Amino acid sequence: MQDPVLIQKQEEILPWFKGYGFNNVNHPICDCWNVKPEDKSAKTPVYSDIPVLVSAGDADPWCRPFYNMLIKRTMPNSQLLLIHNRAHGSGFNINGVDYLEMFMRNPYQKIVSQSKDLKVE
Repeated sequence: MQDPVLIQKQEEILPWFKGYGFNNVNHPICDCWNVKPEDKSAKTPVYSDIPVLVSAGDADPWCRPFYNMLIKRTMPNSQLLLIHNRAHGSGFNINGVDYLEMFMRNPYQKIVSQSKDLKVE
């Protein structure tokens, strides 16, 4: 659930987040539906060394690249495909190259971008 005090602090520290809605249910909706807030564990980062391929668009209004970089911090064997001018649900095929297939063949091998529209972190 959103914490209004935390939102205000976030907007003071990171003003570019001002006006962006969180990708979850807010207080007024929970009040309207009369439901309990989610457990705090739902927001707890996952720590794992399992290889993970994350795909994100740099134009995603709901899940900014910043959040995808946070995933990488707690999953050291993850790789992030940051696709230029794509939004939510950006996919794994960029300009005809199937990066998911590349990842599945060798999940520990560093993926190398083959497109100016893709940055691999």
